[in-house]
Amino acid sequence: MKLHLIAAALGLAGVLYATDITAPSLTEKETVDVRQKLEAFEKGKITVEDLTDKAEWGRKIIAYYLSHTNDVTAKMKLPISRSLAAFEKYPEAAKLAADYVQVYSNDWRGWNILGGANGFMENFDQAVRAFTNAVRLGCESCYAPLAFYAMHVDRLDIVQDLVPHLLVLKRSKDTREIRPLDIVTALALYSLKANQQDIFVKALDGVGVKDILSRDDLKRLVTDGCKKFKAKEVEKLCQELEKAKQKNPGAEQK
Repeated sequence: MKLHLIAAALGLAGVLYATDITAPSLTEKETVDVRQKLEAFEKGKITVEDLTDKAEWGRKIIAYYLSHTNDVTAKMKLPISRSLAAFEKYPEAAKLAADYVQVYSNDWRGWNILGGANGFMENFDQAVRAFTNAVRLGCESCYAPLAFYAMHVDRLDIVQDLVPHLLVLKRSKDTREIRPLDIVTALALYSLKANQQDIFVKALDGVGVKDILSRDDLKRLVTDGCKKFKAKEVEKLCQELEKAKQKNPGAEQK
C-alpha cells in the first residue's frame, strides 16, 4: 500500500479543482474585483473558503498574483497558496504558505496548506512537521494526514500520541473537513504496524461491512487485521466481510 497516495488525498483540507490552471489575462475590472476580494479577506470581511472554493475565482487569484507578485501582502498569500494547491501547483503553494506562516505562525490554515503541498511533493518529513504544527494549533482535519505521513516515515511514536483523539474523531459526522472512514483507515493501519490488537478492535467499533467495502484501502487493511489478530470482538464483522468478498470475487482483482 502506498501511504503517500492515501495521505495525499487527505493532505489538503480544501478543494481540488481538478481542472486546467490556464489563467487568462484579467480585464481591468477583474483585476480590481480580485484586489478588492483579497483586501476584504485581509480585513476579515470574508473567509479564505469564500474566496477560494470556486475554480473560477481560484484561477483569477492566481492570474492576479502572477501579474502583481510584488503587490500582495503576507496575509494575501494564504488564499493564493490555497488556490495554487487546489490547481496542483504544489511547489508554488508551499513557498507562499511558508511565507505566510513566517508571519502568521499561529494560524493552522497556513500549516495545513504547507503540509498538504509538501505531502504531494513527497517531502514527507516536512509534511509531518507542518501537520504537527497544524494539529497543535487546533486543526481537527489535520489529524488523519499527520497520522498517515508519520507512518510513512516510520514515526509510530507520533501516531501513538494521536490515537486517543483519532478515536474521538472517528465518531464525528462525515463532513468535508472530517471523514470518519479516513480516521478508521489510519487507525487500522497503525494497529497493524504497531501490532496492537486493541486499536484494531476500537477502530472497527461501530463500523459496518458496507463502510469497509466502500474503500479498497480499508478493505485490505481490515482483511489483513482479521487474519493477523483473530479478535473475538470483531469476529462477526470479519466473517461478514469474508462472505461479502466471496459473493463478489471480481472486486478483489481490481
